[in-house]
Amino acid sequence: MRILSPDFLQHYAYNVLNIPPALLPKFPGAHALRDALSSGESETGASVHWVDDGVDTGRVLEQTRVPIFNNDNEDTLKARIQIAERALYPKVLQTQALKKIQQQYADTK
Repeated sequence: MRILSPDFLQHYAYNVLNIPPALLPKFPGAHALRDALSSGESETGASVHWVDDGVDTGRVLEQTRVPIFNNDNEDTLKARIQIAERALYPKVLQTQALKKIQQQYADTK
């Protein structure tokens, strides 16, 4: 995980996405998997959100859920979340690209 500078984020506002292995706002930060496993929750997942100057605090665009099994450890849970992320991220990128194209078209009218 890398914290981006305020100058960078101001320059690229609403152009930087993050996909942490957590159903935000639950379990933000670098230890999301460990925190989810120790919480007793029955599920976690992945979120795609706009990056702001906080840690996993930007507006969530979409989420996907992944069950937590009794025999899970960080590696097994991470592997399942990564599969879900690979489906979620392109979907969000497509949605955001279409919104941008529609806005540009509307601006030309």
